[in-house]
Amino acid sequence: MRLSRNFTLEEFTRSPWADQQGIDNSLDPRRTVHAQIIENLSALVQKVLQPLRDRVGPINVTSGYRTKKLNDDLNGSTTSQHLIGQAADIVPKNPEVSRLDLIEWALWDGLPFDQLICYTYKGHLHFSHRPHPRLELRLSPQPGQYLPTTLEEFKRRCHN
Repeated sequence: MRLSRNFTLEEFTRSPWADQQGIDNSLDPRRTVHAQIIENLSALVQKVLQPLRDRVGPINVTSGYRTKKLNDDLNGSTTSQHLIGQAADIVPKNPEVSRLDLIEWALWDGLPFDQLICYTYKGHLHFSHRPHPRLELRLSPQPGQYLPTTLEEFKRRCHN
């Protein structure tokens, strides 16, 4: 199922960990609860990720929607926006494009993200979207730690 010209639903439900553990992380659009999650993913893609991709080129979704079981297995936050299809962790596919490039284009274009989290101990960025976005910048220097930050500090710590 296409969410935009460059993103499919399958990119947001695919999980090597879920596959290894036998966790069903699929979404069925005929189920009401799943339809809402797909609507949330579509909004995230249309308003944030597709415009970003149009600027920087291909983006790899490393984590999108997560069932509660998958989120628990990954030690995700109990309030994670991944659980309701409002978040995705991404990296640029082109090695010439840095996390800082993604951040700067998202800010320059005024993309309506809710949270933009830089995982300084990993390598990806977390973008989320909701109807009334907060435009929060956070750093995650270690698992479970999400620190509010200034734009200058965010850029300094997420330069690669």
